[in-house]
Amino acid sequence: MFIKSSKIIFFNLLFFLILLTIVEIFSGNLNSKNKLDCVYLLCERQFKLETQFHYNLPNYVIDYQRDEFGFRDREGKLSEIDILTIGGSTTDERFITDAETWSKKLESSFSIFLDKKIDVVNAGIDGQSTNGHIWNFNNWFNQLDNFHPKYIIFYIGLNEILYQPPENYKRIYDNHYDFSKLNYLSKFKFILKKNNGILFKSYLIFYRKFILRDKFNTSHLIDRKNSIYIQPNKKLIINEQTRKIFINNLDILYKKSIKINSTPIFITQKTLRGKYEKDKILSIDNHDYFTFEKNISDIVMNFCNQKKIKCLDGNKNFDFNYHDTYDLFHLSPSGSEKLSRFIYDGLKDYIKL
Repeated sequence: MFIKSSKIIFFNLLFFLILLTIVEIFSGNLNSKNKLDCVYLLCERQFKLETQFHYNLPNYVIDYQRDEFGFRDREGKLSEIDILTIGGSTTDERFITDAETWSKKLESSFSIFLDKKIDVVNAGIDGQSTNGHIWNFNNWFNQLDNFHPKYIIFYIGLNEILYQPPENYKRIYDNHYDFSKLNYLSKFKFILKKNNGILFKSYLIFYRKFILRDKFNTSHLIDRKNSIYIQPNKKLIINEQTRKIFINNLDILYKKSIKINSTPIFITQKTLRGKYEKDKILSIDNHDYFTFEKNISDIVMNFCNQKKIKCLDGNKNFDFNYHDTYDLFHLSPSGSEKLSRFIYDGLKDYIKL
């Protein structure tokens, strides 16, 4: 009797696993015409969260959505995108609600100025450097039909870790992995995640409902209220080989933009980790972030001058204050509004739509 019952349980379990495997395959990317890496791009992802860390905005509700192609704030057809914004977390702005990102504010300003609906689409991805932006062209944009935004704005600088050796710098973007170095369990989890089938989607539903709110935090949340600025004594020295790779990345992005009939525009960045005050360079710790960020910006601006393309020196000319960020890196709603005005003022006489 026991043996008979064990066989019944075994074959029922085997049947269930076979059925689950079939459903997993047919519900995920393995059987899909859409070959986008939707786990990385967060295709069709949506969440609402409440946060307390934006200055003077208690109970700030974040409404964050990405469409089936991984874009944020797309309203028209792929073939009708006017401006595409590309960058890391400072472009994605995951902790700013959809209506208040600098990309969305820029869209509003241009729509009013030109007296017609303009579509500014956000393609920012957390953690990306120019290495990741190149990945976008090779693995994301090339999978889309009739994709040729009229302008592409690259908001860059903060994720360019040019003091790293070349082999480390090349890996600075979220979608880098070495599958061969994973153990068997990690490989199994990785395959389920990349397939994005019923098992991973069910996990996401459970995670959002029961875990996400408890885990909610930011990656760069510095105690800015207690930040004390001092004179730094450590330089962040740019690796010469890495600098050459960065310049080559800029050239690749320029050429890939032209190839899809888009006009590239580069805008440089800065943080409040360092500042120049009363003829002194100050920093939140011993590292000279002010000079390092300026040096990266200078590389970009020199590249733009050589190519004779439109660029904005945000590192030098974009002014924001303590309350315009929530962690000295990422902008709050007020900072996002200021950035959109800075970009609009710099481009309103240049962009023709």
